[in-house]
Amino acid sequence: MKVAHVTALFSLLILPIPGLSDDRSKSQDIYSPQQLERMEKLQEMQQKQLERMNEVLPTRATFMEKMKNMFSVSEEDHKRASEQSAQLNGHVDQALNMIEKGETTKAKFLIKRVSWIPIGVPPIDRERASHYDSVRDDLSALVK
Repeated sequence: MKVAHVTALFSLLILPIPGLSDDRSKSQDIYSPQQLERMEKLQEMQQKQLERMNEVLPTRATFMEKMKNMFSVSEEDHKRASEQSAQLNGHVDQALNMIEKGETTKAKFLIKRVSWIPIGVPPIDRERASHYDSVRDDLSALVK
């Protein structure tokens, strides 16, 4: 089911190349061997990309579950997430100011505190943890 869906979705991207067929004697009259090789490589790349997309795209059930979970976050959860984000953003600003002043040792300690503490809402926790991990890595790279 998943393969058929993706194949139908991207069927417009994989178009047959005029003159490229199993009968190479006819296609060689139109294209040079290098052009034929390039076209074959392009078709192979398109097929590999389609296969990769099959692996990456979620199934319909997974997609519906994610959509359901997206709307089940309470206002209180959003408030807690916003408060923690504000606190972590403050740490980031302080660390940047310390780096600018040359206080790298203090900045390193503060950078280690830039880490998301889960609030019990998986979609928010995953997104924010990933974001602040990335921010922490970027700040650490500045200090080195």
